[in-house]
Amino acid sequence: MVDRFWLQRFLIILFLVVSSVLYGQEKKHICYDGIELSWLLDSLSTQYEVFFSYQASTIPADSLVSICGDYYGVHEVLTQLLDSTRFEILQSNDQFVIKTKKETSPAPLVKFMGVVVDAETRQPLSSVHVGVVGSMLGTVTNNQGEYLLRLAGKLPSYELRFSTIGYEPKFFQMASADTTLDVALLAANVRLPEVKVMYAQADDVIRKFFAAFRNNYRQDAVVLSGFFRESIFQDQSLIQISEATINLYKGGYGERESYERVRFVKGRKSRPPQVMSDMVFKLEGGPYHFSRIDVAKYWDFLPHEGQVTPFSYVFNGVDYEYGKMLFCIGFKPLGDDGDLKYEGELFFDSESYALVRVHFELTRKSLVKSRRLLIRKESRGVDARLMGARYVVSYRPLDGEWVLGSVTGLLQVKVKSRSNKVDALFTASSELVVNDIAPAERSRIRFNEGFKPNYQMYEKIEAFDPDFWETSNIVLPDFLSNEGKE
Repeated sequence: MVDRFWLQRFLIILFLVVSSVLYGQEKKHICYDGIELSWLLDSLSTQYEVFFSYQASTIPADSLVSICGDYYGVHEVLTQLLDSTRFEILQSNDQFVIKTKKETSPAPLVKFMGVVVDAETRQPLSSVHVGVVGSMLGTVTNNQGEYLLRLAGKLPSYELRFSTIGYEPKFFQMASADTTLDVALLAANVRLPEVKVMYAQADDVIRKFFAAFRNNYRQDAVVLSGFFRESIFQDQSLIQISEATINLYKGGYGERESYERVRFVKGRKSRPPQVMSDMVFKLEGGPYHFSRIDVAKYWDFLPHEGQVTPFSYVFNGVDYEYGKMLFCIGFKPLGDDGDLKYEGELFFDSESYALVRVHFELTRKSLVKSRRLLIRKESRGVDARLMGARYVVSYRPLDGEWVLGSVTGLLQVKVKSRSNKVDALFTASSELVVNDIAPAERSRIRFNEGFKPNYQMYEKIEAFDPDFWETSNIVLPDFLSNEGKE
């Protein structure tokens, strides 16, 4: 059954009137002797009510530091703590980014860019995974089928793989220079005899998923690096966007009580200057909650531990992804008791029985009842109704196991305001894409440096430098397809 706490908290939507908040600064006495740098940052975060972003491997978080004196602000403290020849401290409102200064001869990056289309219809394909075979390095295409992938120029001669459900994957040898590579994918042929042989085996597929669980997913903790974006549209017009590169600490799949933590590395936001409405659409805890929508780890929608399942299951045929045949199992709730209910499809690898993709959405009856459960606050004279809530969770193969690859979500809310004469459909699109993985070792993200469930991403990040994504792999935005191509 769906963990209602995480998914319901993620779906919380706020409609508020814009207000301005002024921040003051006062002198404070700071005195620590022999404390770990990470713990000192936690303390500063609490005392000054600020937020830190940094790459786990960037600063010596476990080193012992000492400091004592009166300081006017966090920047002054950080300047004394960190070597100014090695580190750069960037500040915007209540966020501080700690980054290493650029090397005089940075490692060269090779850019691959292009468009992925259906080979027959020539229509662009969205959510196609573009990555290096045998690693998590990669990105996905946007709604126009466009992608941009940055890779170290000194990487060995690996292959690039283009893969998405329902299509045969394509492989290309990596080039040593910037390359424009447009790709046409062929739809995979589903052989009818295979469908007939496997018909109506839904319960058996789910049973084999649990039997092979420990062999299919990592049992050790890892730190995933990724990219997260939230885009808000009013009808067809973009009204705000926020995006960030993140670190995600994920405990082993055998540790279901070891919940994820997310830390920003850097982020930016924008709102088109022509947007003048005082209606603000906010989502709580985006990357925090998205990191925990991991159906394979938490067994949402799957019967487990002797529980009576609230869903019915049916075999819906086969599909293909990563060159593998997948069993598609449809699920829907057995009844409607007034709680939030979901329906969708689970895709299992036909050989290993690993869960590799999930599509799910709120049922129609749940959408009708969602207002009292999900809308946190409405301004006076505003009527807000949830019209749709859809999600896709996908996993990628790596060294014989499956790793969380991406989580995407789409919320649609109909808003009517008598006072402002607003009658519009607001759409919130969120996407988390993982593009690297490393052993956790001592990189556990502490509570005070992690993204909290009540944070609004748009309020927590800011742009800092003109070459913001120069070394990061991102998903090209739908509304500005030329970004990053210059």
